[in-house]
Amino acid sequence: MDDVLDAMPIVRLLRALQRRRDRLAVALVAAVVLFGAIALVTPVSRRMQRGIMAAHHFKPLSLDEWLLLQLAPKMYGFAHTAWIGSSPLFATVSKPTADRIYARQSFWVNHYPARRARFDGARGEVFAEPGNTMYVYLRSHYRGLEESTAFVVRAADGKLVLRRIEGFR
Repeated sequence: MDDVLDAMPIVRLLRALQRRRDRLAVALVAAVVLFGAIALVTPVSRRMQRGIMAAHHFKPLSLDEWLLLQLAPKMYGFAHTAWIGSSPLFATVSKPTADRIYARQSFWVNHYPARRARFDGARGEVFAEPGNTMYVYLRSHYRGLEESTAFVVRAADGKLVLRRIEGFR
């Protein structure tokens, strides 16, 4: 058994680092190991799934958990969609109609779907008109879990102001 362990690259690396006492390298290896542990635990841990889902929607459960989850893979396994428009989709039509419109007009988002509400790269165009308001609806799915979030986004005093729309499902 020791021969098998000795042949593993990660074991050889850790032993070499232990002899050299290279703190930066040890920290890097620890981060990689932590990242791997998060990736391995996510499919089987509902708590981890909920925590990652909450982080995707700017709803972290705690600061410590948010910091830890920054190492987690953001785009693997979670299905994120977004709908952006100038009217409040789910406030103007019935829920079944809004769901159909969302399904037709939403688009896939690779990771951190709530970042779409910041309009990175398009702020100047989207909010060129004073008082312009946009509505951003987000949905994420992972192994039976679903998270939905909605924002009203306005430009005010040269800043982007996001307000969460409570009760959106």
